Amino acid sequence: SMSWSCLTHCPLGGVHSTLDLLGKYDEAISSYNKASSIDQTYGVDMVGKGNSHYNAGEYVAAIKYYDEAIKQDPKDYNAWYNKADALRMLHRNSEAEKAYAKARELGYRGTMTLLEMTTNG
Repeated sequence: SMSWSCLTHCPLGGVHSTLDLLGKYDEAISSYNKASSIDQTYGVDMVGKGNSHYNAGEYVAAIKYYDEAIKQDPKDYNAWYNKADALRMLHRNSEAEKAYAKARELGYRGTMTLLEMTTNG
């Protein structure tokens, strides 16, 4: 029997994430760009694309995609949380704290960052 694989069955998910895991950020970004131009109906995973830029150290670009994800779904706490992390990397701590607070308000329950611990404790 054939095994199910996200690489072949997840629309716009598996290949990009795998490239990110391998540290091939430029390829991941290029892959997202190709996918979004091919399939306008599905749309591209803006958080995933932001993550590719974040992993490449391109925090300003990452924030642009997290903002787009938030525009598409204002209740996406992962987009808010990842945006907060990117803002923190740019030392924009007051903006980061607001985004962390929004992520928690929307249901984010992951580990707190050092910034959150120092600003809340």
